[in-house]
Amino acid sequence: MNLFNGNLITLRSDKNLPDLSSQMADCLQQLHSSLYEKDLPSSAIYKIILFLNSQSPDYQSSFIKDLLDQLKKELHEEILVIPLCQAPLKCDLLMEVHYSTSHEWKRSFFMHSAGAAVVFNRNGLSVVNGFSTSNSGNCQTDANLVFKTLQQQLDETGFSISDITRQWNYIEGIVSKKEDHQNYQVFNDARSQFYQDHFTKNGYPAATGIGMMAGGILIDYIAIKGNNVTNIPIDNPVQIPAHKYHQDCLMGLPTGDKKTTPKFERGRYVSLQGEEIVFVSGTAAITGEKTANPGDVEQQSRLTIDNIDSLVSKDNLSKNIHIPGDLKYNYLRIYVKERSDFKKVREICEKRYGNVPTVWLQANICRDDLTVEIEGTLLIVK
Repeated sequence: MNLFNGNLITLRSDKNLPDLSSQMADCLQQLHSSLYEKDLPSSAIYKIILFLNSQSPDYQSSFIKDLLDQLKKELHEEILVIPLCQAPLKCDLLMEVHYSTSHEWKRSFFMHSAGAAVVFNRNGLSVVNGFSTSNSGNCQTDANLVFKTLQQQLDETGFSISDITRQWNYIEGIVSKKEDHQNYQVFNDARSQFYQDHFTKNGYPAATGIGMMAGGILIDYIAIKGNNVTNIPIDNPVQIPAHKYHQDCLMGLPTGDKKTTPKFERGRYVSLQGEEIVFVSGTAAITGEKTANPGDVEQQSRLTIDNIDSLVSKDNLSKNIHIPGDLKYNYLRIYVKERSDFKKVREICEKRYGNVPTVWLQANICRDDLTVEIEGTLLIVK
């Protein structure tokens, strides 16, 4: 994502390999080749996300732990390694490798029993990227624990809740219900309790709330503080802010007195010591606050793209931000609910986005009648 003078490498396993172990070995071989071509040491890597097909015959939590241990042993120990049970649409294992090339950023690693964090410091600017996770089998318990761990990490690394700028919320069975309590709503109630009034001055984080097949709840986050930072929320003129949704848009029963809204902004603009990034939150076919074209994957794909175009248009951004150049997509992640719809969605998205680096995943969206979700980052090219 071009943070810390770096970028990311996306590696896909050979789908013809028989098991996850051999696919991991294939990705690692590709990674070593890529590092050699870029003249990068393995120490440049600070985060690896493993997207895994949990339907693979050898998928087991103990086996995945062995894969993660193997990964750190072969590279280095101070890496955020995040396993996600979201099936890649072109293979069974996809590796997203984030690296930094600048020696100006001083890096510190913090390990936790339920997550980890990496802090970067440079000239009075601090950025933390970390994750917290819980997998107890109970969504309410997991939601409370991931935010408890997140608070501990922020305290240990010297950040405040209000410093959180980008957050990814991965929720097992996101639209599933237990006794009329929907998992996403349970998570949202826990998030509201955690955030309280910390974001009243400058808006909520940009965020994605997306399903996964197993793993409880996992939060991946970026928090920023310090000198020469501009950090501005971006509204979408064609969508009501999610944190202002009415009660009839929220599913299931509340965990408290009433259901609370999803606390995130549609996007955020961040400028930090010469690096300018627009984070696009997870975006779907919602007009105002209502789902448009329920279940129609082609119409929803086109509308999702239109919604993002409205969000990042110069007319919209210029309301609060001076954009001294052109916006260029740097990265996209596209979630498709049904694997059978992949080809239709890909044709529509490739027509709009061309050869922008894209990760394709199968995952449930936060509403039953939504079929596709898109998130991404844009850079300002001067």
